[in-house]
Amino acid sequence: MKISPCNADERWSLGYRVYEEGTFTNADDLKILLNRMIDVHMPLTLRPNERISFRRDLKYETLPDGFQLSTRFHRHKFRNAPNIKQLGEVIYKGNKTAQEIASLFNVFGIPSDTTHDSLNLMFKHGVLDEEPKL
Repeated sequence: MKISPCNADERWSLGYRVYEEGTFTNADDLKILLNRMIDVHMPLTLRPNERISFRRDLKYETLPDGFQLSTRFHRHKFRNAPNIKQLGEVIYKGNKTAQEIASLFNVFGIPSDTTHDSLNLMFKHGVLDEEPKL
């Protein structure tokens, strides 16, 4: 079973998310299973075709020069970068993939690499939704 801790709520009442379950009969089977789960569920960067949104436990608020995401215990501020406020608004809507977001900002003169770098920074900060889809 591939799980990760989370705040307990209605969906994840035991305080962990279940990404996948599997069975194995020997060490070789276990290695294959774990490697596949890692490949599928633990990317090091965002995948271009995945829909991007903020974690549902974060409160999104705009700032004059960006936006912030907060829980009861922590606040992440993203500020003072070109088009960061608009990027936050697009992610908050949660209806575009990473590639679609990069293409949208490219139309306004922002290089796709710059947008992908900003998205991956948010991914590394853990503010983007990675919940398994049911």
